[in-house]
Amino acid sequence: MFFALISNMFCNLYMEVLPIISGRVAKEMCSDIFVSGRTPEDIAKHETSIFPYNLASYSVNIEDSSVSVSVLGFAKRRAIYRDGLGATLISRISENELRRQSLNIISRTSAYQDSTPFPQGDLIDDKKPKGVDTAVLESAINYAFHEPHNENQRQTRAVIVVYMGKVIAERYADGYSIKSKQLGWSMTKGIINAMIGILVQQGKLNINSPAPIEEWKNDERKKITIANLMHMDSGLQFWWFPAGPSDLTNMLFKEGNMSDFAINNKFTATASKAVNSSKGGKYGALWWTNEADNNNNNKKYINVPSDCFSCQGYDGQFVWVIPSKKLVVVRLSFERGDPLDPNILLSQIIEALPE
Repeated sequence: MFFALISNMFCNLYMEVLPIISGRVAKEMCSDIFVSGRTPEDIAKHETSIFPYNLASYSVNIEDSSVSVSVLGFAKRRAIYRDGLGATLISRISENELRRQSLNIISRTSAYQDSTPFPQGDLIDDKKPKGVDTAVLESAINYAFHEPHNENQRQTRAVIVVYMGKVIAERYADGYSIKSKQLGWSMTKGIINAMIGILVQQGKLNINSPAPIEEWKNDERKKITIANLMHMDSGLQFWWFPAGPSDLTNMLFKEGNMSDFAINNKFTATASKAVNSSKGGKYGALWWTNEADNNNNNKKYINVPSDCFSCQGYDGQFVWVIPSKKLVVVRLSFERGDPLDPNILLSQIIEALPE
């Protein structure tokens, strides 16, 4: 009986947990090496040094742009890089079949980016708006990169401050630059929703219309609108848990087609209430506002203007927009602990601006 129990536990570990660990490490390392241009040693020191990912062993093949990973010799996974497509974790498809895929890739030219002014290009105007206190601004940026306990917990990797349409401060951690591609996680959802908002403003899209997904047209999921998807209240069954086996990790690290996995999720009766709920308050379409309630309480950032709104992502990614100050601040990181306090950072940056 005891040995049967141990055997079942090992089988569950092997089938459910280990492929997620090896899959995540393979995909992350492949992206970081071949897309972001980082070294395997740096990735192993930071991202994959955390338990249980530090149980994984990896090998990098520069010639075929691949990363192979196993956990204690089990659950071998492999990710490959394809130019124009990025890194793909091989799941439920052979590597040969994956490499033979013929896809219509829209090329994005990077020509003249260094000589094209921001925001269309990377050329930064050295002439800053008048009245900016550079010493106070420098102190604010120092705070963003400070490690309170010298344990590489906050791990800020990039901060950029845009005031009146001009970059007035920009800093990157060692090994990163303006050219580095970094993960935005759920912050990216907010950016996409903002782009959808532009289409709505232009009269090109009605977000209250049903989501244009063929598989949903003949069942309860036909109730789901584009707005529901933007607010993540579609009523689809989905368990979001990044630290172990869940719908999220199964989709990311086990499925061969993630869009099919999401499309085929069931519509749940309990979640369907969310479809008809109102979208007021301090949150909307993956953007958070800084508005107080009727008693002027519960501001997200107490020392920051009420018109501030922001999107954020896993591991400490942020975009803050403050229209009244003509200010945009972006912060990218790999936070493990000692999280940055946005209230301190933003209030210090605002202090550096002219009245």
